Amino acid sequence: MALLSMQYFSYHLNLSTNVQIIIPEDRRSFPTLTGKRMPVLYLLHGHSDDNLAWIRHTNVEDLANEYGFIVVMPTTHRGYYTDALHGHKYGTFISKELIPAIDNTFPTINDRSSRFIAGLSMGGFGAFKLSMENPDKFSKAASFSGAVNPFATSLLTDLDGSPMDDKMKNLENIFGTEESYYKSLNHLDNLAIEYKINDKEKYPISFYASCGTEDPLYGSNKKFIAFMNENGFGIKLEERPGNHNWEFWSVDIKKAFEFFTKD
Repeated sequence: MALLSMQYFSYHLNLSTNVQIIIPEDRRSFPTLTGKRMPVLYLLHGHSDDNLAWIRHTNVEDLANEYGFIVVMPTTHRGYYTDALHGHKYGTFISKELIPAIDNTFPTINDRSSRFIAGLSMGGFGAFKLSMENPDKFSKAASFSGAVNPFATSLLTDLDGSPMDDKMKNLENIFGTEESYYKSLNHLDNLAIEYKINDKEKYPISFYASCGTEDPLYGSNKKFIAFMNENGFGIKLEERPGNHNWEFWSVDIKKAFEFFTKD
């Protein structure tokens, strides 16, 4: 497979940004030489990572080649894949700029039925949020140990339990106050209802979610998935022993490719 690094100036971010892209290939020819087009997965990193994390810690390159997927990994720093109140417009960057750029540059199948999104932790929040905000662009979304409620207490403490004021300041720069967040469409519960009312029938999305039973985010994931199912989304939360780490997510990425290729 080919691993490409695309560095370019983003109009919506008003800065240069970097995207890692995996292109499957065989020994005989590169896809662009054959005219073969492939499904594409937008794979999102977590809060403390960058767009090399999935490559460094998992066998995502082998899986992309095995399943025949182009995999796109953007960098969004700690931006929660959202148009920040005070900061960068990462949501618009991905939905309005990155997707067209990828489709115009690489041999993707330019159709929502072959475009998927997944992520871990903060990226899990981003995968669910971006898919429901842009249901005309994504047909399936997967969240691994998702930070489905960014203001949850477990996200605002260090590993030793001490408060992390910089995390709260970052969240307030993105979402505003905690009170305003819970009233907005940045809150996944509210966004899900909005999507259900306006777009779900025309643009149905299949969702996959997983979380380790020892993960600090396990409770918030169970609560969110229960809410989704109460509203008719039919999501099964895959639960198994595990924590908030790459040992867990290395298994999830394989399961995600299976989910994306299943009818």
